[in-house]
Amino acid sequence: MRKVTLSFTLSVGIALVGCATLTPLTPTRGTSPSLVSPAYEPGDLVVNLKIRGSRTVQDAPDVVAIYSAEDVKKLEIIPMLKVGEGDYRPLGKTGGTTSEGSADQLKQVIETPDGIPRIVLKNLAPNSTYRIRVRAFDAQDRLISKDAQSVSADVTLTNLPVLPRADVPLHLEDKTFETTARAYVGFEGAPGEAAQVRLTLLKKVGNDPEVPVGQPLVLDASTFPRAIDLGGLGPNATYALKAEALDAQGNVLKEGRVEWGVGNDRTLAAKNLNLAMELRAGTYVGPTGTFSTATLGNPRALVQADDGTLYLSVGGHPMSSVPQLLKIRPDGSMVPLITDLEPSQMIVGMALGGDGFLYMRMSNESEVMRVDPNTGTRTTVATLPSAAFYGGMTRDDQGSLYVTSGKTIYRITPGGLAGVETWADASAVPELEDSSLGAIARDAAGNLYVTAHKNGSLVGRIFKVSPDGLSVTLLAGRGASRTIDGDALTVATFQAPEGIVVTPDGSTVYVSDQHSIRRIKDGMVTTLLGGGRIPNAAAYIDGSGADVRFHNPKGLAWTSDGKLLVADFDNGAIRIVDRF
Repeated sequence: MRKVTLSFTLSVGIALVGCATLTPLTPTRGTSPSLVSPAYEPGDLVVNLKIRGSRTVQDAPDVVAIYSAEDVKKLEIIPMLKVGEGDYRPLGKTGGTTSEGSADQLKQVIETPDGIPRIVLKNLAPNSTYRIRVRAFDAQDRLISKDAQSVSADVTLTNLPVLPRADVPLHLEDKTFETTARAYVGFEGAPGEAAQVRLTLLKKVGNDPEVPVGQPLVLDASTFPRAIDLGGLGPNATYALKAEALDAQGNVLKEGRVEWGVGNDRTLAAKNLNLAMELRAGTYVGPTGTFSTATLGNPRALVQADDGTLYLSVGGHPMSSVPQLLKIRPDGSMVPLITDLEPSQMIVGMALGGDGFLYMRMSNESEVMRVDPNTGTRTTVATLPSAAFYGGMTRDDQGSLYVTSGKTIYRITPGGLAGVETWADASAVPELEDSSLGAIARDAAGNLYVTAHKNGSLVGRIFKVSPDGLSVTLLAGRGASRTIDGDALTVATFQAPEGIVVTPDGSTVYVSDQHSIRRIKDGMVTTLLGGGRIPNAAAYIDGSGADVRFHNPKGLAWTSDGKLLVADFDNGAIRIVDRF
């Protein structure tokens, strides 16, 4: 009984099954295929696989693609012997025929073929007729060839000195046209009150209505920004990814979408989808809240501790209440910390130290004081070389304080707070002629941002100081007594910038200015909330955009969860700004 084996013109790294042996067969280039190469033997049958290259065809209404040779990751080679008219049986490993799928069936499996191999059947019986069936599988082990068509024609072995060859037209299945897209979804700024983001994939074909594809995906807002991959997109359709920001109750706060038109293109560009949550001003503490205007006074400078405790200086204007330092606990209860100040001693700068104490400076006074946050006891810890009407204060991560006075920024180091040094001298900056520095803020890189007022007029500017204090440059404001938005250096103007904060990365600066909150970003100044001079009767309105009404807002401060607090001086309120 003849024992039939298979061999392949492949590298020795191919694993073989059963009794098949590996004999590299390399006919000399240019030799006629009808001649027996010295490497071949009588009883050999060469099997050639032929696959047409990948193509995309229009087969209305769907575009389909043909699997290509690159998709083939496994081959099964199945020789069959003709035993009767139209009757072909699988060959057995030990000779003769066997049943399909039996353990004795001669079947060669080639994993991850490097190209399409030449297969050689050896020890075949002469004067017999054979057919070769080949099956192809992809990386997911899916059958991707057509069994009925991926079979060679009859090949009969004779005793003639020719090398028989079986050409197998390996027909691969059609696959439905599918492509993928990627969207980078995030928030422009902070998520604000958004608790979740609902993502919905929509599809539109021709003039048909837009319909959802599958079920929406709901993710926690804190996980954004993130990439969203969309798979299974079909041809000749428009797909849209809709993102909705939801509050804790499931209400839609903001939505946005991006679209892809899919023709026959398998490569779709990635797109960005940023939800620009609307800025809205509400009341944190004020006349409609726990405290009346008379109780709260006229808030000027403020700072909030990580535990939510708010420290607030009020009064100190000829037309306002007597200066005080108030402490408002997270539960809403208020404790007066300092109540013995003179009318001229308005607190213009405050900062929380890393040591748990509060530091402050008063208008026209050079002393920097440390305040016990529980008792209100104050102690002078440093004396500045000069005193000025305006001023501000901030600190760095090492506990050093930065205090503005006149045209100078002083640094007070901890432990001299051990000592006072001139950190930045802006007296030679041309744009600061006849001006004084005011509020101050610091980003994570150590840059300082400072407001400035032109003495005796409603003209303001914003300056940036390098981390080493050696460079003071104009950030925004061309020096005119108006509030105009536009290019920060050539168009925009400020009238009375009183408060300033900056995002940790330094990309965005917020300023309170003449009944409004304004933003400096990417070289542009934009009024976000409020605006214009308004009568007292209409000077207090919560809301968004230009509908908001402030009345002479002054100090700004971040809350521990990233919201913005505004000391609304003449309204006697603390307003809170967030994205909704």
